[in-house]
Amino acid sequence: MTRRYLILLVLGLHTLSGCSVLPQSAQNPEMIRAETLIQNGQNKEAAAIYQQLAEISSSQQNQYRLLAADAFIRNNDIKQATSYLGLINANELNEADFNHLNLLQAQIELSQGNAEIALAQFKAVQTEQLSNQSKIAYYQSLAFAYSLTGDAMQSVQTLLNADALISNTKMRGKLYEQILTTLTGLPQETLQNKQPAGNKLVSGWMALANVLKSGQENLSENLLDWRKTFPAHPANSAFLTDYVKHHKNDFKQTELIAVFLPKSGAYAAAAAVIRDGFMEAYQLAKKNGATQNDVHFYDTEKTSPAELYQRAIKDGAKWVVGPLDKKDIKTLLATAQLTIPVLALNHVEGLSNPKLYQFALSPIDDAGQVAVKAHHDGHQAAMFLVPKSEQGKRFSTYFTESWQKMGGKTVAVQAYNDSKTDFSKFTQQLIAADDADAKVDALILNVYAKPARFLYPQLRKNSSTANVPVYATWQVFLGDADAARDKKLNGVTFCDVPWLFNQSYSGDLSKVALRHSWQGIPPSYLRLLPMGIDAYQLLEHLAALKTQPFNGATGRLKLDSDNRVTRELVCAKFTDGVPKPIGFASENSAPEADVVLKASDAAKVDIEKNKAKASEIGEAQNSAPAANGSAQ
Repeated sequence: MTRRYLILLVLGLHTLSGCSVLPQSAQNPEMIRAETLIQNGQNKEAAAIYQQLAEISSSQQNQYRLLAADAFIRNNDIKQATSYLGLINANELNEADFNHLNLLQAQIELSQGNAEIALAQFKAVQTEQLSNQSKIAYYQSLAFAYSLTGDAMQSVQTLLNADALISNTKMRGKLYEQILTTLTGLPQETLQNKQPAGNKLVSGWMALANVLKSGQENLSENLLDWRKTFPAHPANSAFLTDYVKHHKNDFKQTELIAVFLPKSGAYAAAAAVIRDGFMEAYQLAKKNGATQNDVHFYDTEKTSPAELYQRAIKDGAKWVVGPLDKKDIKTLLATAQLTIPVLALNHVEGLSNPKLYQFALSPIDDAGQVAVKAHHDGHQAAMFLVPKSEQGKRFSTYFTESWQKMGGKTVAVQAYNDSKTDFSKFTQQLIAADDADAKVDALILNVYAKPARFLYPQLRKNSSTANVPVYATWQVFLGDADAARDKKLNGVTFCDVPWLFNQSYSGDLSKVALRHSWQGIPPSYLRLLPMGIDAYQLLEHLAALKTQPFNGATGRLKLDSDNRVTRELVCAKFTDGVPKPIGFASENSAPEADVVLKASDAAKVDIEKNKAKASEIGEAQNSAPAANGSAQ
């Protein structure tokens, strides 16, 4: 469902409820002109008239602003609508106007994907003030809000409330399509085994959705059986014949994976690396006869995610991988009812849908894994050192939350200026921050490679921190072994993706095997190649991932209760300037003799040559899963 369709879906609410709050009689020429413009779809022009009327009428200003916001929403200009609603004093509104305000606010929240907030707004609406037609549109919008929260059954029940009010056959057919779209998004196991006892109406809808999800094989026979089982069901009519006729492609067993990535724009460079990793894994599976699927790429820079989603379904997709941009993920969930699963390539906190899986190189995992490693090594009192930046603030939150969940004590969080090379004053301040009641036994850093080569040696010279074990996030390592460059980091333990270490991830998709793919990639993008590998490999493992972890290129992967793929990282320790893997974060360190990384196994990247390219995304693209900050 596109954003435009979503807005049109609830326009009836405002067209009809708005009639009750018209600030002047229908004889007002400007009001008549504005209403005529709206009927002709010229919503922007109508909004301009309402704006002018609001400027010249102080007594009825709020009502005109409501109508202007209404027209802006019709024109899909949510920003202007929100701005106008912000000018309204709700305390001055009468009961009908306040109802109109709630409807508008609910619609805005729904169009932006804020389903929970939209639900609260919808529930504040006094439906007894709505006409019959407005109630129908209200229930349809409310149902869509429920579906966005993943409550499919409540969504269906709400649609059935609307059905009781409909007399128009065409409108009823559209509503029945919405019911089937909602139900076919549920697993077949749910449709088969969780039909409500004693409710033939809902059971019939669920049984019909299950038949349609089963594919074209024996479809006619299965539909005939359904008709015999539910002879009095409202869908057992001309609607069903027409529906099957016009949705034949929806019932085909699909053999396509749709990948949503931008080919241009700010995220194109990161997307290209992910695509390379994805195709390496896909082509290997194809070569080995492990898949018969095809892969199609769709450009998210040119077309909205919802339109691409519908196009992918028509093309026969059984999976969507992507989008990459967080805004696109939010928009997709806000403007499309998910009927085929989506593996989004980023993580949006608070976003959940049974058909949505989120996979990202999340800083939450990065920070949490370093904390897990330090705690597993027996440390209890940590000091966290982060850069003075928005990234530093985020990491300090992720660090401390993870640490305290494990029962660790946060002695202090100290911020440093990572543009400096002299950290002597900063390290002296750490002495004062030390807590006598809880002596610091671990320093945990969020630090990039270049400042780390200055900060860490100075920590070792400081008497209070000289012998305190140091742990760091993956940013401390550029991704290629260089003993001369990194010898100043000897003793630092960090956690990173297994793919970077040949002992941790070997085979045809290992770093060594894919040297041709990653040479020339900027260090800040390097980890996106294994992310692409896992994006493909996850598709066949997601169903079992909640109970059976998968050892992927980016970590030991699991699925949490919100369908977010979490990663356990491999940790390594700099020895003689080379990172030596010591096992996953929650494991005991492997014997050093068994994990020595051979220099010949590590391919080189021309770092200086790619610095400019690597900085294109950097910290400015916090919503991309690439490393935040340019390579140093």
